[in-house]
Amino acid sequence: MKRYFSAFRTLLAALSVLLLLVAAIPAALGADVPGLRGRGTEQDPWMIYSAEDLQTAYTYIAQQCDELPDGRPGAAGYFRLGADIALEQPIKIYNNRDYDLRIGFCGTFDGGGHAIRNFALNLHPNPDWGTAKVHRYPLFPVNFGTIENLTLELSQDYGSLYSDDHGIITGGLVCDNYGTIRNCRVEGNLGGSGLRDPVGLVAGLNGNGGKIIDCSASGKITMSGDRYYASSRLAGGIVGQCDAGTWTYLAPGDLAWSSSNGIVTNNAGLDGLDPPLVQGCTADVTILGNWCIGLGGITGKTDRYTVVENCAANVTLTAGGVETYNSVGGLVGDSAGTLRDCFASGQITLKSTAGKTPSAVGGLLGTAREGALMTGCTSTVRTTVSDLNAYHGALVGRDKGATLSNNTAQNSQSMVKPDEITVTVNGRLVRFDQPPIAEHNRVLVPVRAIFEAMGAEVTWNQATMTAYAVRGQDTVAIQIGNNTMYRNQTPVALDVPAKALNGRTLVPVRAVSEAFHADVQWDAAQNRVVILISGSTQTPSEAGTGGGQGGVDQLPNCILCGNTGMRTCNFCRGEGTIVDPYYNPLKDGINYIRCPYCQGMGKVPCFCGH
Repeated sequence: MKRYFSAFRTLLAALSVLLLLVAAIPAALGADVPGLRGRGTEQDPWMIYSAEDLQTAYTYIAQQCDELPDGRPGAAGYFRLGADIALEQPIKIYNNRDYDLRIGFCGTFDGGGHAIRNFALNLHPNPDWGTAKVHRYPLFPVNFGTIENLTLELSQDYGSLYSDDHGIITGGLVCDNYGTIRNCRVEGNLGGSGLRDPVGLVAGLNGNGGKIIDCSASGKITMSGDRYYASSRLAGGIVGQCDAGTWTYLAPGDLAWSSSNGIVTNNAGLDGLDPPLVQGCTADVTILGNWCIGLGGITGKTDRYTVVENCAANVTLTAGGVETYNSVGGLVGDSAGTLRDCFASGQITLKSTAGKTPSAVGGLLGTAREGALMTGCTSTVRTTVSDLNAYHGALVGRDKGATLSNNTAQNSQSMVKPDEITVTVNGRLVRFDQPPIAEHNRVLVPVRAIFEAMGAEVTWNQATMTAYAVRGQDTVAIQIGNNTMYRNQTPVALDVPAKALNGRTLVPVRAVSEAFHADVQWDAAQNRVVILISGSTQTPSEAGTGGGQGGVDQLPNCILCGNTGMRTCNFCRGEGTIVDPYYNPLKDGINYIRCPYCQGMGKVPCFCGH
């Protein structure tokens, strides 16, 4: 009996050891996240079913990132959504170590085909840092792992951003991607004065090792009007910028880290190069910007290692503003990489910019740099350009030595004149408080402004509704509603009579200008009346004691060039150099090149004919 009891006790002890070993297996495969089901492995992932679960996951990830030893780029683990989640308030995390915590993710976030709706992530400051603002982040600021099978619907106020420069959104899904984003969709809008670039609805930056595959995006990106200089203006429907040589904000001092496929690289992107890829993606996007050096339906800018393939974009892209340079393409704004088997449709509009450096607009590529490759791509994009100095093409706006083959365009291009009619006298723009109008193929302008611009003295007879102008020995009289004008008491027939509008008297500009022996030209492309007149354009009250008509202050016949035949180049403002729009501000600093319009001379031929 004792022998059987001893054997039973031995068997029981063995079973106990076996049970302990079995119980230890999950601990070796994963770890607990308090409040979540699962062990964080692919076979037994941490499951997220509710907004509370999502908050728990972020609290854990933020803590892991804050406590990472040197050399670790981000928190690992396997997370999976088990249901659609609609957030009623933003996910909230706190920075425990730094002012601007950059959450790095090295694991897998599997959406399981589910959606997160009304998403927003707020980073709250550590109380030890005083009254710093709350910052808004995307799903993960930095991704080294895999994000897949997820739909993300951004909250309505996602674009209501703060105006400081610390850790502001650059992407809807991630800021910086060095891992894989696969089969994800982002819906919503990005904008606000604090929007940092590069910006894209899926990712801001796709860096070394970054893969964005079979993703889609729909929504609107609004870049603020004049917050940043040209060196920092990149936007794309999927991703703002693809660049294998960029580094993460997570650990600027670290020289090495591993991308999602295990390839080791450094922050210069030189060792273990893993080229950025955007593949099989679609975008239906509206982007409004000004001074955008790279604006595209898929990506704003690509480096020479980047491959964009089998992508499609339906775009409404609008760029332009005073004294700015823009490079806009239906697929890529500024390309130095490979683009193949892609399609673009929609509308691109470039407003008049009058910048020192000419803009570039193309149905597929705004600017194609030397070494860029584009093949098998098609555009049906309509392009409307009111900047007559811009490079403009159905496929490529500006080709700087790219290789182009088997690409087609089925689009309409138009160079459109500005909406408002303008008038210059001897090259100087005339300012009107009542804009000129067109009537019966004639341009009418406010009488006092145009006469004084030509150096005439103007008086008004309210009783007869007649304007009188005197310049030198010539006198002109013109009456509202009368088809006859008098020059030195000689009647002159008018096609269109003077008329009253908004408290101003408008007169036919050609007739009244030619009455003072001016040469009048119509620049249809610029929607502009060009008036050239000899002698002084100063009124007697402006001319001083030397006085008025024929006095010592009389200007030369051509005030633009002083009868030299050469005038100041508008593009370089006479400096002979312009800023090279293709310099890399992160590496090269500002580079100046010889102005291509005047060949560095600072002067161009004057249109006055001297």
